[in-house]
Amino acid sequence: MRIFLNFKVNTLFIIACAAVPVSAHEFWLEPKSFVVSPNSPVAADIRIGQRYNGYAYPYLQHEAVTFHERDDKGLRDVMAVTGDKPAYSGSLVDTGMRWIGFESDAYDLTFSNQEKIIGYLETEGLEWVIDWYKSEGISPDLMTETYYRHAKTLVSVEGAQEPSWVSEPLKHRLELVPSAGFTDCSSEPEFQLLWEGQPIQDLLVRRLTKDESEIDQHRTDRDGRVQFAPKSGTFLINA
Repeated sequence: MRIFLNFKVNTLFIIACAAVPVSAHEFWLEPKSFVVSPNSPVAADIRIGQRYNGYAYPYLQHEAVTFHERDDKGLRDVMAVTGDKPAYSGSLVDTGMRWIGFESDAYDLTFSNQEKIIGYLETEGLEWVIDWYKSEGISPDLMTETYYRHAKTLVSVEGAQEPSWVSEPLKHRLELVPSAGFTDCSSEPEFQLLWEGQPIQDLLVRRLTKDESEIDQHRTDRDGRVQFAPKSGTFLINA
């Protein structure tokens, strides 16, 4: 499973969460602009790719479990229809921020290349899967993966103050929840990784910077928390 977080300097940011197949294709939501002028339109693409480089994907209703937005007025469904591209269109009023969140239905994928699947699991910090197969005496040949995609992105009006609900979960099955103050890019951003609403320990969380090869990575502690050093740029964080 993957969780993604993208930042741009001066509180321009994305957060996205996704569970992905062995092909290691990321799935995220990306606004056309992270910060907009008051009463401006907001549009966000569903994107699929690798290392925060990918192509826009249309909204498909049959693949979506939830597609919603959260702001000062609360949580509500996004009124999208199959084929919308960008997947999300809306507007922001004079002040404030807004989450846009997406959860997909299940996908099944069967793999026949044992070397590739083991390499993928090791890269993603999922060695326990390999250990489980060994302990059960089962060959990973023709391993079938069931995966789900979860994504969220945050957009803001220029100069908006971070509201308290930004640090509250959207109740996705797998979710990266930021601690208060994370929109201040001079601070050390901290996040809590939740699985079905509960903190999950010892999962690998990686921060990738767009158009750079450097990767920062840490494992979640007993409370599911992970912290990164301050850094400017655009980021992809996954777990």
